[in-house]
Amino acid sequence: MYKLLLLLFTLSSALSLGQSDRYELWVALERFSQTYGGGLDEAGLKSVLIEGQITQGAEQYDFILRKRSPNSIRYTQSRGGRSITFGYNGAIGWQLITGEEDSQVRILDKSETDILREEADFEGPLLRNFESYSNRIRLVRSDRIDNESVRVIEIDRINQQKVCYYLSEQRNFILMREQFNSKGECILTTYYRDYRLINNLPFAFEVENFVDEDRISSAKISRVVVNPGVLSFYFEKPND
Repeated sequence: MYKLLLLLFTLSSALSLGQSDRYELWVALERFSQTYGGGLDEAGLKSVLIEGQITQGAEQYDFILRKRSPNSIRYTQSRGGRSITFGYNGAIGWQLITGEEDSQVRILDKSETDILREEADFEGPLLRNFESYSNRIRLVRSDRIDNESVRVIEIDRINQQKVCYYLSEQRNFILMREQFNSKGECILTTYYRDYRLINNLPFAFEVENFVDEDRISSAKISRVVVNPGVLSFYFEKPND
């Protein structure tokens, strides 16, 4: 479930890099910020609704993802008459399981809530990157993904796992993301494809997740609505 969501992190300063690497990193992040710049403007991205289908193994589900600035998220995955929903309102994480005749609500534990808190970071991994000093960031190398040149940016969060983002040099989109455990082993690889502009903001309409060589999920987006006007109460825990 959680592997569908795009796990996004805030970046920090690059004081440990050489001068040329610092400049190249700054250029890459500045171009990324310009591409997604509306997210920080008063008239920019304040909420989003994303609908689509996700395939996990042989099973296919519908999903709806709603996010609201600065830190609220609600995700529902459903098939037939059953659904499971995860929500976070900036303070409390919760889960709602709905069947044809009944429903169950519970408060998420700390580890589950931490996942939703990361998901709810509305500004994404590469915006406001020099305003936080709780993370370390560096430009690792240049590479190629799907015949496209990329810059590999590594984020080492204090007391958190390392994450690498593969940022397109030409289009400034995130094409791939790798998440590592404390041993430095890659535990999840995510590919972002079929980018489309919605209200001049880029969204990946295909997302695939792999563990080693095994594809564990594939999501196809069918609809994106920018600033749908989602109210804050929508992210509150439902009554039992």
